[in-house]
Amino acid sequence: MILTSPLEHDALSFRFPRARIGRALVDCCSFQEAVEAITRRAALGGPSACVVTPNAQHVVLLESDAGLREAYANADLVVADGASLLLASRLLGEKLRERIAGVDLLEQLCGKAAELGLRVFLLGGRPGSAQLAAGKLKRRFPRLTVAGTCCPALGFERDERELQAVAMPSARHGLTSCSSRWAHPSRNPGCTGMDAGRAPPC
Repeated sequence: MILTSPLEHDALSFRFPRARIGRALVDCCSFQEAVEAITRRAALGGPSACVVTPNAQHVVLLESDAGLREAYANADLVVADGASLLLASRLLGEKLRERIAGVDLLEQLCGKAAELGLRVFLLGGRPGSAQLAAGKLKRRFPRLTVAGTCCPALGFERDERELQAVAMPSARHGLTSCSSRWAHPSRNPGCTGMDAGRAPPC
């Protein structure tokens, strides 16, 4: 079943048809279309947006994880990170166009951010991983502004003070790379939050 985003008529929305894979509604777009749509949203400074990159594990977890289902239900753009989702879409009679790996998408978006002067905030991962990723991205894109990094302790989302401490700096930037559970716009007002999966290898 191909569905259309309820925000289809919003000039700042991601206007792609969607395919249902289990409980996930995945946008049928190309890699380049996703890059352009996310960059446009961030550059125009419109309402906050959430981008998630599901794989087969996410599809399985969505059956039992209410928090993850909430994140997906509120996502503005959902792109297929796993090749298995493309195979599943064909078996179900859908037509996802191509795999859009979160790590590749993040790198391309950082290149666009460097061109356009957008600030990037890297959130999440093991201690020190965001800083290492920032260094790699800065070497590849010298004009990129990495405005901050943060690797909070596991379970920080259950502590309201920790949530506020993380939300305040990440909300001031055009693009925030983070986990699916943190990418929801209500947690990152004023920015485009993206679940990048793994950070770029250092």
